[in-house]
Amino acid sequence: MTLLLLFIFGGKLMAQTGMEVTQDLLFDYSANLKYTLVKAPTATEPGKALLAGQCTEKELTGIVVPASVKIAEGTSLVGTSEKYANSYSFTQGYSIVGIDNHAFHGNTALSSVDLSAITLGSIGDYAFQGCTALAEVKFGSKASDDCSIGMYAFGNSGLTSLTLPEGVKTIGKNAFDGCSNLATLKMPSTVETIGDYAFQSCGLTGELSLKDCSALKSLGSSCFIWCKSITSVVLPAHKFGLGSSCFYECEKLSTAENVPCLPANCFTRCTGLQRVSVLPGAEIKTIGSRCFSGCANLESVSDVPSVETLEDGCFWKCAKLTSLAFLGDKLKVVESYCFKDCTGITSFDIPATVETLGGLCFGDCTNLAALKFLGNNVKTMGSSCFRGTSVANDIVLPSSLETLGDGTSQGGGEVFRYDGNNAECKDVTIPASVSHIGTLYLTTKEASFRFLGMTPPALLDGAKVSDKWTFTVPEGAVDAYKTAFP
Repeated sequence: MTLLLLFIFGGKLMAQTGMEVTQDLLFDYSANLKYTLVKAPTATEPGKALLAGQCTEKELTGIVVPASVKIAEGTSLVGTSEKYANSYSFTQGYSIVGIDNHAFHGNTALSSVDLSAITLGSIGDYAFQGCTALAEVKFGSKASDDCSIGMYAFGNSGLTSLTLPEGVKTIGKNAFDGCSNLATLKMPSTVETIGDYAFQSCGLTGELSLKDCSALKSLGSSCFIWCKSITSVVLPAHKFGLGSSCFYECEKLSTAENVPCLPANCFTRCTGLQRVSVLPGAEIKTIGSRCFSGCANLESVSDVPSVETLEDGCFWKCAKLTSLAFLGDKLKVVESYCFKDCTGITSFDIPATVETLGGLCFGDCTNLAALKFLGNNVKTMGSSCFRGTSVANDIVLPSSLETLGDGTSQGGGEVFRYDGNNAECKDVTIPASVSHIGTLYLTTKEASFRFLGMTPPALLDGAKVSDKWTFTVPEGAVDAYKTAFP
């Protein structure tokens, strides 16, 4: 029987030698490694085990994970369930199939891990999190067909490059979060899911290519958020789910190809972004909230002919965007702030399909000089839609309009606030179809409005009326308007 002894010499505790099995744990003191036994061996097949960490606190700087481990002859199995160990543990042993949860969490001395001898099945949650000296992990050429990398598995580690083996299917949330030294990344074709924040704040440099990830189904929210040195992105040429804020504040990103959808905050504050190519044939119906907000150098987006809704602020502060022709002719809703501060836009024909224009949707587009409604479907127009533009009083409102303004403080709350207190608001025609209005105009200047309806519109909550307004109303409707706008 192998003896498990502790020697005290000179007041110091000396390390054990040999092996010990306790419940589902195998301690190999000679290698200073312990294993979690997950399946007992049989007469014809080895069992399975996960590397679970070190046996002692003795510093480990490098680990070469063996393909298998056998329990040494004579090691006691008393008190160990046959679910994990039996007589075949001495002959068949155990294949090492992965790394257990928290195995080397916080080991700041560990600098290298060699997994090339095993067929990797999984790397558990937090397995190497905080291993700040861990610069290199070697994988075999092929992992198991359902291999997974757990959440925070390498979070805040010192990895400098990463080539994941074929077979890896799932990369968990925050798996490589905070790997600021990770400059290069090569993904396997087998990967299906990359979790939320998986590569948050990584040091990835140059092109990020996922074009060979033919099995990809989902790229999680904030997956590459704050990867500030990525210069281009090439996504696989098929449809897959793309989470919100995926490339948020990737400041050096200049181009993105094969983008399958445009969710909220996807490219927010990518200040270097110039061109985005949407996946051909993608049925994108919504461009999400602030999707391109703050992309000051964005010049072009490939055609999105199916888009119906532009959510709030989706192109806010895209100063170099000059054409909106990519939007097609199915657009229905333009929410607030959509094109605010897009100073490169000089003209826009609002498609006949549009039903809603949100407040400040073209606010402070200072070079917008020509705007035309191509149809009569717009029913709602929010406050200050065209504030700070050059279209001023030349807008001919559609006869379909029902609600004008919103009665809130958005954009100053004024429907026809164009250029602040210096603008004039003269002879603006309000269609007879308008049934509700917000505050039309509040400045030191006088304003004049021509109402075409016999019934005056109702004031929205919070709307104000100024004694500087002059109304022209249909004959026979004077008293009604005096009552409505005291």
